[in-house]
Amino acid sequence: MNNSDRAGYLVVGGAILLRIGLLAWGAVQDATMAVKYTDVDYFVFSDAATLVAHGSSPYRRATYRYTPLLAWLLVPAAVWHPLLGKLLFAGADLLTGLLIRRLLILGSVGAKKTGGGSGSSNSSPAVWASAWSALWLLNPFVATISTRGNAESLVTALVMGCLVALAERRQLVAAILLGCAVHLKIYPLLYALPIWMSLVPGRVGPAAGAATTSGGGGAASRMLRRFFSWERVRFGFVSGSTFLALGGAMYHLYGEEFLEHTYLYHVTRQDHRHNFSLYFYHLYLDSVGHDGASKLLAFIPQIALVTLIGATASADLPFACFAQTFAFVMLNKVVTSQARWLYFAYRLEHLGEKTFRQLFVAGCVFAASNALVLVELARNHRGLGSQATKQD
Repeated sequence: MNNSDRAGYLVVGGAILLRIGLLAWGAVQDATMAVKYTDVDYFVFSDAATLVAHGSSPYRRATYRYTPLLAWLLVPAAVWHPLLGKLLFAGADLLTGLLIRRLLILGSVGAKKTGGGSGSSNSSPAVWASAWSALWLLNPFVATISTRGNAESLVTALVMGCLVALAERRQLVAAILLGCAVHLKIYPLLYALPIWMSLVPGRVGPAAGAATTSGGGGAASRMLRRFFSWERVRFGFVSGSTFLALGGAMYHLYGEEFLEHTYLYHVTRQDHRHNFSLYFYHLYLDSVGHDGASKLLAFIPQIALVTLIGATASADLPFACFAQTFAFVMLNKVVTSQARWLYFAYRLEHLGEKTFRQLFVAGCVFAASNALVLVELARNHRGLGSQATKQD
């Protein structure tokens, strides 16, 4: 066994043991302590899966705001054993880590082929990738989230699978995975722009091939054909068709309540209690008036920044997706579970004290801190902005 294999086995083996230990501890804590280890959302998922297993709608379970597909995936947990759902999420969590390792290997090899430096010169790409992927696989915070029963690992596995497939030039597979990810949670739609920009506009469709190679048409026409290259149009068509097919099937089965609870609810959602966003205090003051226009206006800076990042940072697609996610969360209307600020939330929610202004100030400080981090990451990243000058 060489060093690269040994490093990979050690990291993955440790990651598996960590999650098994957390699952075992979770069972003990749930049975013996007042504060449960299992995420409250997992009980919502499980109840919805029970309803689906009996031929009913998952939306009969109050607060179920997800695609029915998630409830279907958890039917075995509802029928056989509740631990099976957590095993599914933990497995997707592990798969995400393995895909991160694969993406790092592909990026390292690609950088060396093009003369770039990536990883340590004294170690193979696989050893280097195993070390960095350990930041995910052996991260107790990440492992705790999935073993508590949070379904986000399904989305991360699909998104990372999409990025790996793109790196391996398997564009149709990547398109299908992105369509599935957007069906589960709408936010991976953000990545469509940097993916579109990253697809090399070389080949075009059969009908336009002669016109492109002949050099006919003006500069604007050639630029338009390059922007709507065959690779890009095909990716968009396959990904969009996957999303529409899954959504159409769910709409056929569950009708308007599918659209309302899976997608529309999250657009109009407001949370003026357990929330640390920049918009927290405004949502609190507006909780009586229900001004729908102001809620929609909150999306403008968020969408603008995410679009800017997607258009300018796509030379390094994984970084672009990371930066988009970072900015999206930073400017989201609802931001929850930030450790330092939980003190004020505890006083508000559990002690009934009026800490709205303290929470608002804490949220502003938190957002400003995140903005500084994002700026520094962008300033020190070698790929930022190069895509716009190299491609279209």
